[in-house]
Amino acid sequence: MKKETPILIVEDEVLSAMSLQQDLKRSGYTNSSYVTTGEDALAQLQNDTAGLVIMDISLGGGMSGIETAEVIAADNKIPVILASGYSYADYKDRVEAIENVVFLKKPIRKMELLKILESI
Repeated sequence: MKKETPILIVEDEVLSAMSLQQDLKRSGYTNSSYVTTGEDALAQLQNDTAGLVIMDISLGGGMSGIETAEVIAADNKIPVILASGYSYADYKDRVEAIENVVFLKKPIRKMELLKILESI
């Protein structure tokens, strides 16, 4: 993935979102923004074009990260990295049913994230 590609972070914990945004910036990915709910992510994607979404599975608000990823996959075909502190086995069937989605275990390790970003 090109470093100038817009990245949308969807994380209900603002400090975590800001920290991830700073990690991305330090790694050369300078075009990122964040929202705190799945609904806000979908609204932003209607107005802006993101090239990638990094999203927590457990979001505050009405939609989970998985539900939001399903809508994104159906409408936009944008790659999504779903992150969770819970085991992948808890979400495996639902995550694997969504196109263009990668699972990342929290806490997000910068080097692991960068490898995924380079492979997209």
